[in-house]
Amino acid sequence: MCALALSACQVNQDNISAADKLSATAVLPTAPTVSNVAYGPRNAHKFDIWRPAGASVGTIIYFHSGGWIAGDKTEIFGLVRNQISKGWTVVSVNHRLSSPTATVWGSSGSVRAPQILGDMDRSIRFIKANAVALGLNVSTLITSGASAGGHLAMMAAVAPGQWVDPTLTPALKNTSPRVDGVLSLVGISDMNTFWQAGGWTPGLSRAVSETFMGCTLDTVAEVAGTPGCATLEAQGKVRKGYVNSLSPAWWVSLASWVRPAGSAPNVVPVYLGYGVQDTLVRPDTQSSSMIGWWEAAAGANRAWYDLTPNAGHNIDNELNRTVLELWFSKLRARTL
Repeated sequence: MCALALSACQVNQDNISAADKLSATAVLPTAPTVSNVAYGPRNAHKFDIWRPAGASVGTIIYFHSGGWIAGDKTEIFGLVRNQISKGWTVVSVNHRLSSPTATVWGSSGSVRAPQILGDMDRSIRFIKANAVALGLNVSTLITSGASAGGHLAMMAAVAPGQWVDPTLTPALKNTSPRVDGVLSLVGISDMNTFWQAGGWTPGLSRAVSETFMGCTLDTVAEVAGTPGCATLEAQGKVRKGYVNSLSPAWWVSLASWVRPAGSAPNVVPVYLGYGVQDTLVRPDTQSSSMIGWWEAAAGANRAWYDLTPNAGHNIDNELNRTVLELWFSKLRARTL
């Protein structure tokens, strides 16, 4: 099922049976139990709760795909919705979206990476602070997401408290945003290289990268008027090492370097899923080195890597569902 290979716990993808995959005809929940719970003052600060039929075994906080510029909390990968039948509660979160028309950094209403990551951080704190009132079991709390949502899920897991909304209430400020694990599906891990991917249409990776960060790493911006990232950094408009600070891979590599031999893990367990045929979130730049760093920071048994040979950006029906559910059960039992 899962072999300790050169890099972490490599999930078996050799001749797996149909029973080990999520069927394309699987019956999945289609509507949340509770809709539009407000976790903050903005219109976008809403989440839905999807409850299992019986007692909840834990909670998955899910961030949707859409390149940080589109998407909605109603869009949840089937593999995650399938966990509801296994006893997991899913909380699907909306956040503010970036707009390519807001080319002036810091202009009124401009939504960039700091605002989106602040929304992510706020939602986790709110869910934990209000778990009893919401009827949520957060004894095991996992972040998950797909594509851009996978990026947010990983950022929540590897850089908790690094992006904080300045308008947080005292109660939320005093609530830790730390989680117990992360399931990232085709998640963007390195903003330094993601913009080069090309994707389904020419310039897509560059455009969404520039829109999210508010700056470009290219010599000529895809989105007209977008300043260079180095320029914003030199002007003091963003923190030093801005692009690295937006990259889960950088935080994990940092954690791997500062972990003394034989010491406790620095980061939580992860399950990473990618498709070999994906041209938008390419595994050669977004997962290959990432999983090695995660292993170094967390230990091989806590870094699981499912690379599907026949899938592109949509990997719902190609991941090894049997192994994924084993990872969930081990995470709950604290045996990872």
